[in-house]
Amino acid sequence: MESSSSTSLPSSPIMMWICMLLAECVRGATFAIFWSTVLIHVEQISPAGSTSTMLTLMESIYRGLGHTMGSFLGGILISRVGGIAPAFWFVGWGVLITAILSTFLMKQAL
Repeated sequence: MESSSSTSLPSSPIMMWICMLLAECVRGATFAIFWSTVLIHVEQISPAGSTSTMLTLMESIYRGLGHTMGSFLGGILISRVGGIAPAFWFVGWGVLITAILSTFLMKQAL
């Protein structure tokens, strides 16, 4: 028994590739804004001579804790909600949060 829902994948392979390409473009832009903002902020708040240590700590937290929790929570979300719609919902929130945080941190830098 098939049911039509808003969380199903696009039926056309071309549409699926277009959706994936758009999602990756948004991810690339938001990641570039996020990463450059974080690096600038870490450099500004680091005590003299400890910038490398602070950057290493930031990288460890981002890659270790961030990727682990993101994968874990993403798996739970997909298993409970399913489909591709939650992914686009998170992309939208990601763009919004990144824009707000970047604007806030850049204004502090000026």
